[in-house]
Amino acid sequence: MRTLLNALRALAALAVAAAIFVQIDAEIVKRAFQPWHFFSFFTIESNLFGAAILLVAWRFERRSETPPWYALARGAITSFLTVTGVIYWTILANGPQILIPWVNIVLHAIFPIVVVVDWIVAPSPLDTSLWKSLRWWLAFPLLYCAYSLIRGSLVAWYPYGFLDPRIFGYPTVLFFCVAIALGFAAIDAGIHAIARRRYADITS
Repeated sequence: MRTLLNALRALAALAVAAAIFVQIDAEIVKRAFQPWHFFSFFTIESNLFGAAILLVAWRFERRSETPPWYALARGAITSFLTVTGVIYWTILANGPQILIPWVNIVLHAIFPIVVVVDWIVAPSPLDTSLWKSLRWWLAFPLLYCAYSLIRGSLVAWYPYGFLDPRIFGYPTVLFFCVAIALGFAAIDAGIHAIARRRYADITS
C-alpha cells in the first residue's frame, strides 16, 4: 500500500513539474517570461513545495516515526494548496487567465485535490498543539503578503488583484490579508484535527 501511495505521489509531483515547465517554455517562446514575476505567484510556490514534499515522502515515511519538521512542513503545504484551490475557484477563476488551460487545471484543481486527499488518507503524525502548529503554518502566508506588498510598491506589479492597493487601497488590501489569514487558520485547524484524530484512533 505504501509503495503504491508513494508511486502515485511521485506521478503527481512529476505532473506539476511538467505543467510548470510547459508554462515557462510557452512564455519564453512568446518572450514574456519574467522569472521574478512568475515565481512570485503563490500558486507556483505552493505547487513547487507540494511536488517537493511528495517526492521526498518515501524517505521520511519509511520508518515508524517521521521527523517532526517533516510533519509540520507537509501539513503547511497541504494548507497552502487547499487555499490555492479555494481562492482560485471562488475569486480568480472568472478573471483573465495567464496559464495554459490544462496547466491551470493541474495547478489549481487536480494537484490541490491530490495533496488534500493524500493528507486525509495518510496524514503525518503531529505531536504539536494546534496553536504551535499555527505559528509555523501561518508564517509563510503572512510573509508572502508582506513580500508581495513591499515588492509591488517597488516594481509596480502585484501577483493578484486583491493584493493591489492601486485598485482597492491599503486598508481594503490589509482586510483581504487578514481575511485570508483567518481562512488559513480555519483550514489549518482541520488539517491538524485530521492528523490528531487518525493517530489517536491508532493508539487508543
